[in-house]
Amino acid sequence: MVSVVTWTWFSRASTAKLSTIPPYPRAVITMLSGALVLIPVTVLLNLVGLSEIAWSIEGWNLFWILWLCPIAAGVSLVFWLRSAEYLGVTIAAIHINLVPFYVIVIAFFSGGRLSSYQIIGACLVVAGAVISQVRLGGTSEQLGSTGRR
Repeated sequence: MVSVVTWTWFSRASTAKLSTIPPYPRAVITMLSGALVLIPVTVLLNLVGLSEIAWSIEGWNLFWILWLCPIAAGVSLVFWLRSAEYLGVTIAAIHINLVPFYVIVIAFFSGGRLSSYQIIGACLVVAGAVISQVRLGGTSEQLGSTGRR
């Protein structure tokens, strides 16, 4: 729950307060800030014995580190920041939350098997997306195109 709240705060604050910075530099600043916090915390947890750091930077491990960190996480953060700025945080979040539903649909049409848990989960995600689109007072002119007042 804390991560959802902080991510929502970050998304709203970055689109409002950092809107003069383009999405790519904003993503770099965000990732570097996160690294500056997480690296000391990780080292501290390792020193007190609450976690273990396993180092293996060779072969495929190095490839996956270089792929996941700057490319997968970095590019997706740039796209997220741009979509949150363009669509608004609420609409962009709906599409992020629909990704598991899209994956289930693609898997089904690709011949994959679906469990009852996946079907129930997909129904809950779709219900959440529909509920979030219900306007509770106000007209579309009052809310603007992004849903913000």
